[in-house]
Amino acid sequence: MTRSQPAVESSDPLAGLRVGLSGAIPEREHWGAVLDLDRIILSFVSQLSALVIEYGGTIVHGSHPALTPVIAEEARERRRSQGERLGEDRKPSLGPGALTLVASRLWGDPPEPTARCAGWSGASVILTPRIGPGDERDAETRNDSLTAMRLALAQQMDVLIAVGGKLHRDTGFNPGILEELTIARWHRVPCFVVACLGGMAGELETGLIGEFSIGNRLNKDDRGRMAQWSGSVDEHVGALITHLCRHRSEFVAKEREGRTFRFAAFGQCRERCRGSGWPRSTRQSCSALERSSAVCRRPSRLPICRVFTGS
Repeated sequence: MTRSQPAVESSDPLAGLRVGLSGAIPEREHWGAVLDLDRIILSFVSQLSALVIEYGGTIVHGSHPALTPVIAEEARERRRSQGERLGEDRKPSLGPGALTLVASRLWGDPPEPTARCAGWSGASVILTPRIGPGDERDAETRNDSLTAMRLALAQQMDVLIAVGGKLHRDTGFNPGILEELTIARWHRVPCFVVACLGGMAGELETGLIGEFSIGNRLNKDDRGRMAQWSGSVDEHVGALITHLCRHRSEFVAKEREGRTFRFAAFGQCRERCRGSGWPRSTRQSCSALERSSAVCRRPSRLPICRVFTGS
């Protein structure tokens, strides 16, 4: 498949922009009639990562085991092609971080897939602590540890793009997409929800997507197109990259005022979750959203244990 190549005005139109990528392949029972949803989501992630890195930006990701190798491969390919241009006597460098991986020590110190991908791509890795006495099978320890990781993740990005995502129905685990979007908005990070590729992102109501989209410079029609599958990954990736290039100077990190973003749709969502009409899994999602919002209002930050860079 040929990658979309939006028109740009310079060789590094995304220089300095840190693009958070939140997502996962949904559980198979939630694919509906789309038989190759995994391939489509991975294609989207691959194309988006490649173009962000090619245009001088940084991909920031929470080390999901299915997506990380795809993103790391794009960073490695960029590193390799740059090395060919520089020649054998000069070591290729992707500048100040083409890829940043944030991972929880719940899965290892460091988690083996994260360390492996960082090694071949030269990614920077931020490790956050395990919170609680259990392992990844214990819901409380898992949820608390991943909230810690996502708080650190939000500090590393200027924008967040959410695609797919597991629903985690009846598991007790917090849906990652929902929590990462919530934390990002509490930090006033502009978010983009690619709802057309299903998963947790596709389950969000229009009003909630609108709240998450505040500050991303998309109009209502643009958001609507991101919720409708066009049959082409290229089209959606191209539209996002063009938009990021056009508004890069507005998105690049700057001091964001306060941490008290009033999430209007959150209150409505919470009230509906308390009713009997919504399934238990949805109420769990809203409970996770409420808890994440409370954590983000705390003045202190959870400590980051260790930072290293792949060779």
